Amino acid sequence: MSIFNLPRLLAYQPTSESIFTNIGTSSFTVPSDVYTISAVAIGGGGGGGGALAGNGGVGGGGGALAYGTFAVIPNTTLTVVVGLGGSGGSGKNTTAATNGGDSSVSRGATTLILAKGGSLGGYATTGGAGGAAASGVGTVKYSGGAGGNPS
Repeated sequence: MSIFNLPRLLAYQPTSESIFTNIGTSSFTVPSDVYTISAVAIGGGGGGGGALAGNGGVGGGGGALAYGTFAVIPNTTLTVVVGLGGSGGSGKNTTAATNGGDSSVSRGATTLILAKGGSLGGYATTGGAGGAAASGVGTVKYSGGAGGNPS
């Protein structure tokens, strides 16, 4: 997840960049001279499904991508969430795969950017669905790719 600080007079020249790669929730304080921020978020990929009776496991769906530029107030705090990738499954009825986590930027209760995580892969059936762009928030949104099917 990247946040680019854009000063008021240099609307298209980022003055700095903050990159959040640690899974979980972090805070970002808007610098005193920044009035516009651009952010890119990518949801966590879904975990691959376990194998079943000689069939290979299937892939989890890729996380969605969301991008946007929005107005901010200097010295306010934004909440940044980096979604966790899903865990893989192992064999039917043992350990199930999990969905990927959502990634987002918010100000209080207002979500500014949201990229959905990918869905888990099933047991030797079909790959998980990619994170849905339609469920995200941002100016530009792309769905994640579907997980691979067994051959």
